[in-house]
Amino acid sequence: MSGRAVPFRRDSQKLGGYASTGGAAAGFFSTGRKGKAFPLIGGRSPKRALAVKPALTGDFMAEAEFMHRWFEEVWNNQNEAAIDELFAEDGVGHGLGAEPIVGPENFKTFHRAFVSAYPDLKVHVEDTVVEGDKIAVRCRVTGSHNGNGIGVAPTNQPVEFTGMVIVRVRDGKIVEAWNEFNFMEMYKQVGALTLNLQ
Repeated sequence: MSGRAVPFRRDSQKLGGYASTGGAAAGFFSTGRKGKAFPLIGGRSPKRALAVKPALTGDFMAEAEFMHRWFEEVWNNQNEAAIDELFAEDGVGHGLGAEPIVGPENFKTFHRAFVSAYPDLKVHVEDTVVEGDKIAVRCRVTGSHNGNGIGVAPTNQPVEFTGMVIVRVRDGKIVEAWNEFNFMEMYKQVGALTLNLQ
């Protein structure tokens, strides 16, 4: 999918940043699919936005597409070479395990384990928000549990869960990433987690 980015007005005086769906946050609005881009004025929804096509700079568009490329190459195409290209040597990934993942080689270890558990894994980018040197993404993950990579015997069950990630980019590479994926839902779907709240 190719998202489109839409600048919006923070108030009646300034033009600033981008917004996610609903226009509440400052940043970039991305439709998550090909289509027309409309400005969001005063936090209104896209359907009520003024139908004025904004002028977008190449830099903003490149930033908005960065995470689309990361998920498409690294996860959907399972291209390890893209990790070296897009993840900095001193890059740090938070929220993917008990300890932060530091550097491309350690990220590859995590990557191999996860795709071995879900050989057909796909990450679907739903929204992209850009502000300063940070990019935020809301996404949906799908796959079939056909391997042992997550420490659970294969169940051949389909899984679907959601997640959000914020990355800080420098010189075209991720230097820090904060991940919040619903791994509890993932483990529940493969039968590794049972909650009894009664």
